[in-house]
Amino acid sequence: NTAPSITCIDDQLVVFDENCQFAVGDYNGSAVTGDNCSTVITVTQSPVAGTFVSGTETITLTADDGNGNTASCSFVVTPADETDPTIACPTDQDVSLGQDCGYMLLDYSGMATTDDNCSVTVAVTQDFPAGLITFDTVTVTLIAADGNGNFASCSFDVNPSDNTDPTVICPGDQDVDFDT
Repeated sequence: NTAPSITCIDDQLVVFDENCQFAVGDYNGSAVTGDNCSTVITVTQSPVAGTFVSGTETITLTADDGNGNTASCSFVVTPADETDPTIACPTDQDVSLGQDCGYMLLDYSGMATTDDNCSVTVAVTQDFPAGLITFDTVTVTLIAADGNGNFASCSFDVNPSDNTDPTVICPGDQDVDFDT
């Protein structure tokens, strides 16, 4: 009539897969069990190995001595997102210089296409700030951050060119005298 003993392993850290899930491992063999009558102890696990979960999960191991006596222990499995987000930059941007022969960079972060395995909102920043005046080609790098410490980047060129026709101010009509 004495319940078996069971001791679980410490809490575990695991890594999400590309779908922001993890498959629960088989922890049955990790428990330390004992019984006063030295019978064969069967250990079961909940949730069962292979179950896909998408967040912190409590794993419960139950020892059964075959005589109707059971004991349980639990530990927590905490997943971490270690997959970088993806980012695709816009194509190179051909732009016209302004009247002052400079070009003011735009905020190109909204032109990036991003994705993340955990479907979190990906924050995009750019290395050259919007409003920076440039006179030559600039390589802009966009950086995607998923909020879990994972980053990705891409780059494209902003190519300013002078597309403004020059102006000419002509003198007024000229009256001239013929020579002899």
